[in-house]
Amino acid sequence: VAQVSTSLSEVKVSGYVRDKSSLKSITVNGKAAEFDKDEKDPTYVVTIALALDEAEIIVQATDVYDNMSSAVLQVERTEGVAPEIAITSPKPAEDRTLSIPAGAEDVFFEGHITDESLIRMISVNGVNASYPPDRQNPDFGIKLHVKDKDHIVVRAEDQFGNATETAWALLRVAPTPPPTPSPVEVASSSDPADKPAPKPRPTTTTWVVHIENGNYREFPALNPTVADKAKMQKAFANYNVQRTISKKNLTKEQMERFFNVELRDQVRSGKVNTILVWYTGHGKTVGGKAYWIPVDGHKDNIYSYFNYGSLKAQMQNYSESVNSTVVVSDAAAGDASFYELTR
Repeated sequence: VAQVSTSLSEVKVSGYVRDKSSLKSITVNGKAAEFDKDEKDPTYVVTIALALDEAEIIVQATDVYDNMSSAVLQVERTEGVAPEIAITSPKPAEDRTLSIPAGAEDVFFEGHITDESLIRMISVNGVNASYPPDRQNPDFGIKLHVKDKDHIVVRAEDQFGNATETAWALLRVAPTPPPTPSPVEVASSSDPADKPAPKPRPTTTTWVVHIENGNYREFPALNPTVADKAKMQKAFANYNVQRTISKKNLTKEQMERFFNVELRDQVRSGKVNTILVWYTGHGKTVGGKAYWIPVDGHKDNIYSYFNYGSLKAQMQNYSESVNSTVVVSDAAAGDASFYELTR
């Protein structure tokens, strides 16, 4: 069953097709879908018109030998109320403007989404924000490069495709200079005890996250060695690490919850500046994208993999305090393209 908002007159359909041969065509309700004909088991995407009384979505695939198969989804119309968007920081004015420091190149924006359904996407100026996707009415945050920008556009979309876009103008405000202190005569002294104490040097909080997947169900098991851990320690030797978080044998659901919710909340409360992630496990390249393989990943199901392509940007948006993120894939992969995509 395909759940489609009653407010939508067209929908985007995407998926993938498995076949031992190359494919000639993929159609959705008779409309040709885009896919790479040179790729084995390609992904496809197409936007189709869908009338309110249309009851089915039919996907058909034909290979080069004219073998054809199809899949049918029943259409179920759902609530059609779009999400409501609010910005909470910087505090907005009544005329929908946001005051930011003059000369600021990066600004951390926070907000809140209200909707009857779960939210599947929040973006600001086309960049995905960080938010807990399994929470109703979530808060979101994003550190955005605003140099030469005069406005931001926030887009929120719920799980049924209802979407809202709201714009705020950016007003650059010069900081108020501190008051000039009155001149005070200070008696000279040669006693070192009379000299002001030096200001403490700012500290940086750095965390290491080690994801170690080895007990696979459909992929060969991986047994970590002392050399593997030594390699990670050597790579991060120049960092002064305050905390190391180790996670072992994560499923797809556990990986998504950890990076989307758990790590985000811990980083915010710990005011972390630098996040270093080291992944040990299987990796795979599909359709020009690199994936980490959870322990419950299926060999023939791309949707059971973890797409980490936007992970560094996502972690950068965890908190205003985060200014550096590093992700290393120490993964067992069968093709050289994986290493090119994860460099």
